[in-house]
Amino acid sequence: MNRALKIVLPIFLVFCVLTVGGTYATWRYALTPASSASERFDFELGDFLWEGSGSLPTEDEIGQNHVSLIDQIINHPEHGLNASGSYLNDQIADRKSGGLGWRGGRDTLGSMAVTQSDELEEIFGLNAAQLDFLIKFESSTRYYLFTTGVDLGERGACSIFGTNTKAGSPTVPLGENVYPIYRTTVDYIDGTWTATTTVEGYAKSAWYEESRSNANATQIPSFDPDTFIEGKLQ
Repeated sequence: MNRALKIVLPIFLVFCVLTVGGTYATWRYALTPASSASERFDFELGDFLWEGSGSLPTEDEIGQNHVSLIDQIINHPEHGLNASGSYLNDQIADRKSGGLGWRGGRDTLGSMAVTQSDELEEIFGLNAAQLDFLIKFESSTRYYLFTTGVDLGERGACSIFGTNTKAGSPTVPLGENVYPIYRTTVDYIDGTWTATTTVEGYAKSAWYEESRSNANATQIPSFDPDTFIEGKLQ
């Protein structure tokens, strides 16, 4: 009997210790609040992304994740700025040169354009994202990437002769401020396009400049990047 007790007692004690420890561990876990997805995302933004990126909306539930869109525009393996010969880079080159049949050249490319919009919407999922973007070619090594979730309005139409046949309908009247707009500076560093800073601001509502001599023939609602002002609009 004593011999049996000597064998059973240590096993029983070990079982008790493990049971209490497991219960304590479970209780402690239950009392510790889990970090939210937004907290984890903010941590990632602060550690791995660029200056000011934490101010960008990342609201997937309403389709406005600016960080995701910016990352795709820059780093998409097939279609981004860092993909040689991508559709985006080809269209930027055409806009700079003026494109087929016209050699005036522009210093912007926007998702609201007539000729590129369908392809850009499909590539970057802009309909689902509920976002528009405008790239300003500031220099050969610096682009300004503007993103906004503001509904810019409905574009008009023009004839084959380049004359307006249907007026555009901007949500924000021409000359008034579109807000908020986020401007992300994208620099060409060591052979790679890299987002460096993001600021929030506003710019004047304006027609998008088309790739034709009559820049506003279709009347496409957009904004003038040259009027961008950093800050919050009161």
